[in-house]
Amino acid sequence: MDIKAIARFIKHRVITDPRCEPRVAPELDLEAPLMVPKAVVVRALLDRMMPGREIILRSRDLEVPWEIEHLCNRLGHELVKVEREGATCWFTLRARETECRLAFQDPFGLELTPQVPVTTIDVPRRNKLKGPGRGISSASGAG
Repeated sequence: MDIKAIARFIKHRVITDPRCEPRVAPELDLEAPLMVPKAVVVRALLDRMMPGREIILRSRDLEVPWEIEHLCNRLGHELVKVEREGATCWFTLRARETECRLAFQDPFGLELTPQVPVTTIDVPRRNKLKGPGRGISSASGAG
């Protein structure tokens, strides 16, 4: 059995680069529930990967190429290669090194901005405003 057949069997894809030997990286179909942005799923995957490891993501969504590029630019991960075949895109990403990663912060330990109480007034629609100009005062004082 050759390496491509093994890679297909275990849901991995062969990465070929003329500068080095072929290697295998996991390939995942980037499908997320409707309310979860795919960039959130990709970030969760990359945050759990060992530094320098590669992953291949497959997607048919039109906006994903821009989301992936923006995510890599903002977080410092490397977008190694983008391949298209019809409506399907494959993204090869490499997790950034440990010293470049953002420091972990406990979300429950973060200081929040102080909250200011807001007073609201409910005006029912059925009540008609009384007075001159239906409740709007004029600048001249004439009513």
